[in-house]
Amino acid sequence: PYGRKKLKKLLAEAGVPAGQRRSVPVLVDAGGTILWVAGVAVAAFSDIPGERTLFSIGIDYEDES
Repeated sequence: PYGRKKLKKLLAEAGVPAGQRRSVPVLVDAGGTILWVAGVAVAAFSDIPGERTLFSIGIDYEDES
C-alpha cells in the first residue's frame, strides 16, 4: 500500500514506460482521490483492519502481440 505520491512518480518508479502510462487504469473516488492503480499500487487507507470487503475489482490484460 502507498500513502501520498504523485501518480507520475509512482508509475515511473514501477517501471511503466512513459508512452504506456496513459493506458494504465486508475480507480478514484468521487473526490478524485486515487484508490487503486491497476498492476501498480493500492492506496494505504483502502485496507481497513476489521472491515469486510464490499466489492472486488480486477482487470485481465490481453496480449496485443
